[in-house]
Amino acid sequence: MPCVAAWCAQRYMPRRVRETTPHRSSMPAENTPFVIQAMHPLANGVVEPVLAHEDGLALQWHAGQFFMFHFADEAGEFSRSYSISSPPTDGATEIRFCVSRVEGGRGTSILFGMKPGDRIQATGPFGRFVLRERETPERLLLVATGTGLAPYRAMLPDLETRARRGTDVHVVMGVRTPRDLFHAEAFREASAAHENLSFHVCYSREMPAEPFGDEQPGYVQRVIEDLAPDPATDLVYLCGNPAMIDEVVARLSDSGFQPRSIRREKYISPD
Repeated sequence: MPCVAAWCAQRYMPRRVRETTPHRSSMPAENTPFVIQAMHPLANGVVEPVLAHEDGLALQWHAGQFFMFHFADEAGEFSRSYSISSPPTDGATEIRFCVSRVEGGRGTSILFGMKPGDRIQATGPFGRFVLRERETPERLLLVATGTGLAPYRAMLPDLETRARRGTDVHVVMGVRTPRDLFHAEAFREASAAHENLSFHVCYSREMPAEPFGDEQPGYVQRVIEDLAPDPATDLVYLCGNPAMIDEVVARLSDSGFQPRSIRREKYISPD
């Protein structure tokens, strides 16, 4: 099926690491010694590291934030940022991340070889790509490509609460093939439980043999166009591929959106 109008004009591939330096939130960032509890495979080339403080201490973060993981190889020390995918809870002792393998990447080459019991240092939490309690838009559009879905997975309990209170919530996920999809079950369960919460999946290369009703071919721009974003009522979050984000921001700006109504977090690979 061909792309519709300019929303689908650019082709893009999901990437992994942020383009900007970390922004501190009201929650102080700390250098934390973690122990890997598990490495769950989520999708093609995507894993979910489950980490705990080496002393069993409680961890704090806001949904939508990330940590900087610290590595060392023959070229020296370096850091990579990875998004938190687990919702924050009081007294949480484990934290989950979502990491996509970068071909030849220094960070993921090390991380994907780690196993339960291994130790790693990380600093955080960082980031302002969060839901703000004081903001109550009529509609929330949360658009992601690839591992850009991770912040929305962490936000899901809050999104459900907002849907119960009457906010119209749309989560739009873009992947290449069914093998690249993850966390869909959680969003589909939430969508089934809340009439104001919808989940949309776009496949740019290959559709499932038996697609769900929320799945369609093409790019996330198609869904955004169908939803007809309204600057008077909507707040838009964009996370993932820079080309997608730049294109959508340009289109939203042309339709009257102000910067305060668009939140973005670009993932790029330095490797």
